[in-house]
Amino acid sequence: TGTTAAKFLSIGIGPRTNAMGAAYTSVANDASAMYWNPAGIASLKKTQALFTYTKMFADINLNYFGLVIPVGDYGNLGVNITAINYGKMEVTTEMHPDGIGETFSAGSYAFGLSYARYITENFIVGVNFKYIREDISSSSAQGFAFDIGTIFTTPFYGVKFATSIANYGTKMQMTGDDLIV
Repeated sequence: TGTTAAKFLSIGIGPRTNAMGAAYTSVANDASAMYWNPAGIASLKKTQALFTYTKMFADINLNYFGLVIPVGDYGNLGVNITAINYGKMEVTTEMHPDGIGETFSAGSYAFGLSYARYITENFIVGVNFKYIREDISSSSAQGFAFDIGTIFTTPFYGVKFATSIANYGTKMQMTGDDLIV
């Protein structure tokens, strides 16, 4: 129990990728690559920005912003923000299960910094470092994580091999006044 934190990071980013069933690790080639495989941003030749807004069920909204800037022979840098807003919720108690007339909100956020570059003509490596925060009412949890990815283009008809390790980081634990009983 309680071994998974920041579960919002497993919600797919981008309509193209979701339409492909999230099979995007080897073809990641736009600003959303910072989410799927950070190595993919190395293939961008120009500055690129991406913003997605996903309206989900029960007033939940998922937003993603990514900006990639090429820095010449040094590779490419990127910044990204993933934010989910769970909307307003009614405060209830044992004595007032229909609410007490007050509301609270919850949200989850990840702020990332990415770097990727070609190691050889056919091999790319990328990394994404991120700060993660989750809030609900007056309680919160925070932590750090990183993603690392590679893409290798074979000489056989453009076949690519890719790897991506995502969201590997510190433990997160909720703290705050709402937990004092």
